[in-house]
This record gives sequence, structure tokens and C-alpha cells, in this order.
Amino acid sequence: MTETKIYLVKTEKNIHLAKASWGFRLFMLYVRLFYKYLYFRKIHLLHLENVPSDAPLMIVSNHQNGACDVLSILLFIRRADKTRKIRSVTRGDVMVHPVGNVIMRWLGIVPAYRIAFEGEASLGKNAPMLEMLEEEILNDGTIILFPEANHQTIRWFGWFSPRYLLVMLEAARKSNFEKEMYLLPSCNHYNAYAGIHDDTLIKFGTPIALSAWYEKYQKQPKATVREINGLVKRQISDLMLNITDLDNYAAIDFLRKTYGVNFARRNSLNPAYLPDKLQADKDLFARLEALKAVDAEKVQKIYDDALQWKEKTQQLGIFDWNVDERPAWKVIWQGMAGLILCPVFILSLIINVLIFGIPKFIHSKIDDINTHCTINIPSAVLVSIPLTFITLFVLSWLLTDSFLAGMLCIASWPLLSIFLCFYYRAGERWVSRVRFLSMSQKTKTECLLLRQRIYHALDRILF
Repeated sequence: MTETKIYLVKTEKNIHLAKASWGFRLFMLYVRLFYKYLYFRKIHLLHLENVPSDAPLMIVSNHQNGACDVLSILLFIRRADKTRKIRSVTRGDVMVHPVGNVIMRWLGIVPAYRIAFEGEASLGKNAPMLEMLEEEILNDGTIILFPEANHQTIRWFGWFSPRYLLVMLEAARKSNFEKEMYLLPSCNHYNAYAGIHDDTLIKFGTPIALSAWYEKYQKQPKATVREINGLVKRQISDLMLNITDLDNYAAIDFLRKTYGVNFARRNSLNPAYLPDKLQADKDLFARLEALKAVDAEKVQKIYDDALQWKEKTQQLGIFDWNVDERPAWKVIWQGMAGLILCPVFILSLIINVLIFGIPKFIHSKIDDINTHCTINIPSAVLVSIPLTFITLFVLSWLLTDSFLAGMLCIASWPLLSIFLCFYYRAGERWVSRVRFLSMSQKTKTECLLLRQRIYHALDRILF
């Protein structure tokens, strides 16, 4: 990337730049440690070198999973000026509560008001926010924005408002179109939406230097906005898994999770490595779409069978891969290992009851699984973890009369949290194996034949 000359824009009014105090940096380090090592198992950062380090920047991303989308970018991008907070924009209605409003503004989050969420009367509140964002850009700041406005509940690229460009282009106008500034398309992707200790992926596209459109924007503003927005949308759509066949979404999503594992391996991709799995899923959907254009009836039959198989696995409480079951003696050995480790599981469950219990109680009242991380992370960081640490330390110290024992108990908590997640999931897999092995031979045969029909049909048309 060529070196960019930066112009410092001076103004007589207060800029209100978002400064990162030492307290803020320590808090973000605490959040980063929890997010990276406990909440997620693995975070994949792809093309981080594409992030401009010292120029005005707006990161524009798809919106798949509530607060995690913001944090995944915010916690891991690198900027030259580390004393500045990175601004992000959220829906105005989530900042209604006074306490939440103060906390979110301290974190650098500003509200945007829209007719669909806050009503037409609230739109007048956007003017100060837009001016603040323009000032951040003019002074080499960074903004994270999600033009879909609301997170999607499926792996699909929704309606994409071009209004984010008005912030950048109005800032360019205030600099007399002399200051270079960048748009950076980005993609968030998850192997699961609602789970804890899963994998996530942040993939950055190619930076777009807005100066190439300055002259055209001054003559044809609307056409220029459409052109730039189209370029950003194409990049994000290419980065992410965008299942556009919404009528068959449930079947396609099920097939990528099941048959998609074999499809990845046959294309020399590792289904356990999220970047490879994302590529395999994109390739699988593209192939299915191409085949549907040639023989829609044949592909639709596969989708119908996939939904039938999905419903059957849910009714029986098994997974697709249980059909390829291990010998019964291995299931017995796994059960014995689980029984031996059960006391450790109970201990880890007791120690982590606050961290998992509070979010679970709130989740029971909310149907949208994509909001779970928005509940999990703040409740853990602000409430559950501090309370757990204090409780563990005090009880250990009182019971043993040893300060060192209290510290060791706190130090063991992260390991026990990770163990709890592994044990719980291993238990789910073991129970599904036992269920399948205990079924009648007739039911097993029905499952095998239905699954084989789907897999063989896909093999014939894809390979």
C-alpha cells in the first residue's frame, strides 16, 4: 500500500475525541483475555495486514451475532494511535437505560436511531452522532459499523443501507476532498451462534481508498454512493457464507453441517478448521446453486430428503454422524471415563454456576439465539466473574486459613471452566451414541438408508 499523506483538520469547536485512559485499556485487556481464551476456543484473524494502521478508517461488516460481531473486530485490530478508542455504532433502543447508556458511551459506542426500531420522531437525535463520527474520521479515528442495522438470524446477507457512506463522504467534503480515508469490508463468521467455547472467524477484505471517487461524488453524489456501496457489498458477500436460497435455507444449512464435512475432506479442506470449513460451505452452496439452475427438481428432492433426515435426528435425539457409530465397547469405555471424571465436572459446575447460570436464566426468556452473546459477555465480565472470584477466594481462605490456597483456587477457575465445556459436549455426544446403539435394528436401518440416499445423490451430482 502506498504511503498516504495525512492532513490534520483543525476546528474551533470541541472535537470530543474518544480517548483511551489506562483504566479503559486495562478493562479491555481483561475483556480480551476472557473473550479469547474462555468464551471462544479459537479466534481466527484473516488478512489482518489489510487494516490501514494510520489513516481514517471505517470498518463495514456483516452482522451475524450481536455483541460478538463488534468485539471480534474491536479487540483484535491494530491501529497506530493506541490512545484512541475505536467508535462503534449500535441501535438507539439498546441505550435507553441510563446505566447502560453511560457504560456503552464509555466503551466508545454511540447510538443510531432508525424508524424501524425507535420511530420517526427519534431521527432528529442522529445529527449530533453523525457530527461526532465525522469528527472522528477527520482526526484519523476508526469506526465500526453494521449497515444491516440488525443482526441476522441466519447465514445470509440482509438489507444493506448505504447511509454509512454519507459519514465518510461528508467528512471528505469538510476536508476539501484532500484527506485520504478508507473503507474496509469485513466478515464475521461462527461455527455456532449460541455456544460457549466455540470458534469464530474475522476476515478482512481489501481496503477501499475513497479518494478515487472524490471527483465523481462532487458531480454525481447519488450514483457515486450506489457504486461504492455496491463494491462494499460484493466484497462482504464474497467473504462470508451467504445462503441466498431462503426457501431452502433449513435444508442447505443442515447439509453443510452434515454432508459438508465429507465434502470438505474430499476437496482437501479440514472441516475442523473454521477457515477451511467456511470455504467448503461456500463452495458447496455455489455448486448446489449451479446444479439447481440445470435440474431444479433433482436438487429439490435432495433438500426434501435432508429436511426429513433432520427431523428424524431431532426426534430420535441423535446426530447425523451416529450412523457411522463406533463399536459398543468404545462407548462403554467412554462412559467409564466420564463416570470417573464426574466429581471434577460437579466441582466445575458448582464453581461456574454464576457464570453459566445467570445468562441461562436470561436466555430462557429470549427466543433469538443471536442475542445470547450480548447477554453472556456483559453479564460474565461485569457481574459473574468478579462475584465468582471474590466468592472462591473468600471461601478458600476461610476454609483453609491460607491466602495461597485462595489464590490457587482462583487460578484453577479458568481450567475448570474449559473442562466444564468439554465434559458437557462430550456427554452430549456420548448420550447420542448410547441412544443410537439402543435403537431397534429396524430404526437403525431406516436411518442408514435415508442418510445413504442423500449422500449418494449428492456424491453423484457433485463429484
